[in-house]
Amino acid sequence: MTSLSLLAVYFLMTHVETSKISVDTMVTVTVGVLDRYISSCVYLLYTTDQRRLQEELQVTDLSSSFSKKSVTSVRLSTEEFLSSEQEFCYRPFCVVPSSDHLTLQFLQKVSVANKFPRARWLLFMDKSRLLEEFFVDVYIPFDCEFLVIQSSAETPVIRVTEIYHILYQSPLQTFCVANFTPGIGTEYVAPNDAVFGSQLDNGSWTGAVGMVVRKEVDVGISFFAYLPDRLLAVDFLPPIWNVKLMVHIKEPEMEISSLSHILSPFVPTLWFVVVSIMMVLTLILSATWYLRPKSNVNAGSASYRFCSDTTPQTMASRIVYFTMHLTAVILFVAYSATFISFLAVRRHDLPFTDFTGLLKDGTYRLGVLSGSARVDFFKVFVFIINVNFLCFERFELNFCAFERKGKE
Repeated sequence: MTSLSLLAVYFLMTHVETSKISVDTMVTVTVGVLDRYISSCVYLLYTTDQRRLQEELQVTDLSSSFSKKSVTSVRLSTEEFLSSEQEFCYRPFCVVPSSDHLTLQFLQKVSVANKFPRARWLLFMDKSRLLEEFFVDVYIPFDCEFLVIQSSAETPVIRVTEIYHILYQSPLQTFCVANFTPGIGTEYVAPNDAVFGSQLDNGSWTGAVGMVVRKEVDVGISFFAYLPDRLLAVDFLPPIWNVKLMVHIKEPEMEISSLSHILSPFVPTLWFVVVSIMMVLTLILSATWYLRPKSNVNAGSASYRFCSDTTPQTMASRIVYFTMHLTAVILFVAYSATFISFLAVRRHDLPFTDFTGLLKDGTYRLGVLSGSARVDFFKVFVFIINVNFLCFERFELNFCAFERKGKE
């Protein structure tokens, strides 16, 4: 046999049993699977047969491609995997790039050694093989995650199938996890009118909702609000969060300093109590002073009673004095703290605090994003206000929509 014929035989032996899936497709599918089945690293398993040069080159290309995708990978021979007693990382993902007879023998040895649960498995199988026939002598336990990647003979779709056995020698159970089509990616399209979508009078839809209704796109991705009309036109995912509707207005003028600032630290009821306490304590002090034991001191002058250095002699007068001073100190501290906070914080007199007040004010124009859920929301809101307050025309004239992009 000539050297050329030997080379041809070697080439056929290395190509007849390999997977027909390209390296780029293997990497793309593996990275997609890793997003679902989280693992800390990837084992690239290969056999050490001298005739398997192409498989080793394929594993080398896979390792290089995984590095470009920031995926940690380890090249590991099948013999090293069977002989090792401990993993390099927790629950690794074992990627087997071929499905020939040597791979089958390796899987049978792993099954006998009961090492399948040590890792997650990803086997790239040739499209000419059948799952039931290939795993007839391989037991995949129920607690093992084993995925088979196999392309279809009729279509370019690559099927991701999970396999397992419920019991030993029971039929192989298969479950299709996902389908992958090489060369087909995701295309992002923005609506021409750059709005979320609202229903027109003729029944058609604008914006992103209209593109989904007309089947121009498969999915609309944004923060869409739930509306009865939208629920009849498209399907929604479960709600992510609840939002509050707020109205932003121009900053109003600050309050002018006046007597209200001096009286504002205390509410009117508290001011009434303070004045009442002052009058009551004055009467009590006068009564205790006149009922004191007589002395040579002239107490006929009120200025002398309150300004002299004479110490009250009776216990009642002393208690009244103490109560007056304590009450004055508490009121002074409370008033000073509140008054300083009123002076330090900027206060604005808001013209309204709710939508009813906005409607009654009548001097503001309300603007919302054009084509958003707020347009339909305020149409319904205007109708309700019209029933309650008979102010529909005024509010409708002050309603406008802005052509801007944003979150609903």
